[in-house]
Formats: sequence, structure tokens, C-alpha cells
Amino acid sequence: MIFNHDLIDLISYNLTMFTIIIACKNISNVVLKKNKKIHLVDEIICMEGNDPSEQRNKAARQANSDWLLFLDDDCELSKNILAKYKEFINNNRVNVVGGPALIRSENFNSYFFSYIFKSWFAFQSSRARYSSLGCPRLSTERELILCNMVINKDFFLKNNGFKPGFYPNEENEFLSRVDKNDVWYHPEAIVTRTIGKSYIKVIKKIYYYAFSRGKHVLVNFAPKKIIYLLPFLFVLLLIYGLIFPTDIAPVIIIYLTLDFLFSFSLARASASIGCFFLAFLTFPLIHIAYGIAIFIGIVIYLSRKYHVIK
Repeated sequence: MIFNHDLIDLISYNLTMFTIIIACKNISNVVLKKNKKIHLVDEIICMEGNDPSEQRNKAARQANSDWLLFLDDDCELSKNILAKYKEFINNNRVNVVGGPALIRSENFNSYFFSYIFKSWFAFQSSRARYSSLGCPRLSTERELILCNMVINKDFFLKNNGFKPGFYPNEENEFLSRVDKNDVWYHPEAIVTRTIGKSYIKVIKKIYYYAFSRGKHVLVNFAPKKIIYLLPFLFVLLLIYGLIFPTDIAPVIIIYLTLDFLFSFSLARASASIGCFFLAFLTFPLIHIAYGIAIFIGIVIYLSRKYHVIK
């Protein structure tokens, strides 16, 4: 469904305009459609279906604007985000630019995970997806997230859009195919989104995305992607430690020390002692879940890719 908006405050014919694209299962769940007017937006296309990659591709082909802003159905725009994107696009050689998606604190669970997702110990450089870090810069798929990403329409279609059936992490697969000099990160172009009210559901979501990351490691493979296997190596180390605990004792001590320090830092930032104990348990759980999921994702991808029907 397409929502056409009246254009306001147009100063010049060459003013950069955006088409917002949202892939959803049910259009009634789209938060952004409640807005009557959004400055600098030509249209909002909400595409229903069960294949988000193909939904976004179809919407991109229908778009009337030169620039596509991809959002999720739970996203809300920060003030002046489109003006910031417009200014950046007009002043730089850009085909792709994205900003962080901050987690809205709707209850203690979302409040807690808003700090977990910002932690280097949990997500390393990918924490830039969930917090405003540094200054605008050339970037990679490790820092950009699809629920807040602007892509030039011609560039998107020229590069064949997102891989149908590849979800989630379809943006990572797309960005790994394009010139790295076309990909930028803008820390001040912010959206907010929900994370889920259940602790278990958030952990499952992390597992699900790591499972898809396993496929991404093999698709358009590059040596730098080996870094994604580190959580799996951590799981192997723990299994080895169950058999030969004394051999890995120094490594475990170092890991627990880091866990303590980052949990303490999170507790100070969140001003909650309860967050310290929860973080101390959550960091290892994330690393273990991620390690198991990415291995399973790799195995299943290989089994399907090389399966021969007799």
C-alpha cells in the first residue's frame, strides 16, 4: 500500500526527496503510517508479504523518488533525520548511508537491552547499529542496519537489490557485494524501535540473526568474515574445558574478568545494580547462543546447497 504525502516547504526543484519502504506482514502494525505528513518524504510504501527481501525489491521498483529509506514496521523517526540525510547526500559522494536504531525503553527488559546492545563486549563494532558513535564516516555492513538505511534507487536496482529468500541479514549480503567506498555511517541520523518485552524472546532474536549470519559468512565469502566464527570457537573452548578444565583456566579467568568489568560499566551507565548481575549472565549467554547459531546456520546452508536429490 502506498501513502502519498503533500510536499511542504519545497525551496528548489532539485530538493532531495525520499521514498520510505517498509516490509511488513500486516500493514496495521506499521507505526509510521500514523504520521499525516513527513517533511522531505515523497511517499511511504508498505509492502505486505512473507519475504521481506522481495517485498523491499518490489517496493523499490515502484518508488518515485531517487532515494529509498528502508525502515521496519516498529520504527519511529527522530527529529530532522531526513534533513540530516539530505544534507549529507548533497555534500558527499554517497550511494548508501545509514544510522543507528536506538532501542526504546518501554519496560525494564528493553531498558536493560538498550545498554547491552551498546556494549562492545556484546557486539564489538556492530554496536554502532544501536548507539550513536563517532562522526559520519565510510563504513561497512558491520555498522549499518537495514531498519535505518538510505540507498540510491538506481544504485540499488543496478546491484539487483536484496537476495530473495535471504532474511534476516539481507542488508549484509547486499553491502558485501557493493563498493565499500559507497557505504557511509551517519551517527546523528537516528530512528528508534522496539526490542521485545520478554528476555527470552530477545535472546531468541539474537540466536535467529546469528543463524542467518552463518549463511552470510559463506555467501560472497571473504577472509575477513572469519571473525564471525569467534563465538563458535568460544563454544568449542568451553566444551574442551569440560574435559580438560585446567587447560583453559587462564582463558576463563580472563573472560570472567572482562565480563565483570563490562557488566560493572553497564551498571554504572544504567544506574542500576540489578543490571550488573543480569549483564554478568547475559554476556556469556549471548556469546554462547551466537556461537551455536552461526555454526548451525553454516551447516544447514551447506547441507541445502550441496544436497543432491536422487
